[in-house]
Amino acid sequence: MSTYRIKSAKDIEPALRKMRVFSKKLRPIFERALWQSVLKLEQEVVERTPVGTGGAPTGHLRGSIHSEVVSRPRILLGTVGTPAEYALAVEEGTRPHFPPPSALVDWVHFQLGVPMDRALTVAFLVARAISKKGTKGHFMFRDGWDAALPLIKRYMKNAHKRAVRRTFK
Repeated sequence: MSTYRIKSAKDIEPALRKMRVFSKKLRPIFERALWQSVLKLEQEVVERTPVGTGGAPTGHLRGSIHSEVVSRPRILLGTVGTPAEYALAVEEGTRPHFPPPSALVDWVHFQLGVPMDRALTVAFLVARAISKKGTKGHFMFRDGWDAALPLIKRYMKNAHKRAVRRTFK
């Protein structure tokens, strides 16, 4: 077995220069695959997200889901998420609790078709039901991930193949 001892940082400078060039050549390949992956995941999550939560008939929660890729010298990170505070409750469901009926009025009106002049009364009944049973989870992120994973794996595998081809050109 042969060994090599590094006596100073100057000994490894040539290798570090090659690694930086290598990284600059290959990073766009993996960044593209990551963008493809987060966009596919976002699509799958949005498709599974219920409409009418958060008091909006237009799908406030659906519209708040977004993807992002952060690319920095030592970081390549993809995320899919939402700033909506109630998203976790929709994802996982809730234990029994008594929500404020006023927070349910729009939902009752748009989802159940109850006229606004009766919506508060029905919202109280919905709140009472939630206080006994809680709410069911929709698991849009979990199930979206499961649906997107085969394609994400393919994107990454193809990126790896392209990187190997580019490396040995």
